[in-house]
Amino acid sequence: MSREWFEPYNPTSPFASLYEEEFKLPLERTLEEVASIEKIIQSMDNKPRVLDLAGGFGRIGSLLVQGGLVGSLIDLDLNRRLLKVAQKSGINNAIEGDMRYLGFTADTFDLVLLMFTSFGYFVTPEDDLKVLQEAKRVLHLGGTLLLDLPNYDRILQNFSPERDLLLLDNSKIVYRKELVGDLLIETRTRIFSDMNQAQMPPIRLRIYNQKSAGDACLRAGFSAVHAFDQNLQTYEPTSSNRLWLVCTV
Repeated sequence: MSREWFEPYNPTSPFASLYEEEFKLPLERTLEEVASIEKIIQSMDNKPRVLDLAGGFGRIGSLLVQGGLVGSLIDLDLNRRLLKVAQKSGINNAIEGDMRYLGFTADTFDLVLLMFTSFGYFVTPEDDLKVLQEAKRVLHLGGTLLLDLPNYDRILQNFSPERDLLLLDNSKIVYRKELVGDLLIETRTRIFSDMNQAQMPPIRLRIYNQKSAGDACLRAGFSAVHAFDQNLQTYEPTSSNRLWLVCTV
């Protein structure tokens, strides 16, 4: 059976050995996001049972657990190596799995998190819809899905086709972006200090704006969808850094 392009054990996956270095976020951003999630939690009657979809090494989940903000938390991710890191950070329930096919019974969770642009990598929009439908299924009545997306309106308005990233070994990754239909495709070339080059697997991400993502959540069965920025302030398509959709069952 062939592996999908994004799977960590596919030797051509972009989410393999360089993941932590290539996709590392500043601590300030993580703390800002956790503070906003805490506000969502404070609006709930009890400490929630949380499912952190594509939670990886526990960037968000570990801080929620360490802060005593949750009743329980499960980190679900495809990457076994990152889940081992999550366990070392205090997340006892770190489970390898596919978020299109959750192995939980209905009404299991109060809050589902889908953070850090973890939505939109599947080949078809139907697979994306499966993720949302599964999130809705495992939430109890009144439960919440927090869907964290880039603000593509702002990105496309200020579109830059090329960027680069210097790695710790002094090699550099050069990224080149192009829009193909509703996909943002980013090709990646690694340039080493001796100027040798290696092509890296591209990243393909489906573009969702406030309307298309909100419509998908409603099709998945959520009763209400509200848009905010990452500080839970009013979402502004031209200026907000992130698009947060708070979806209620």
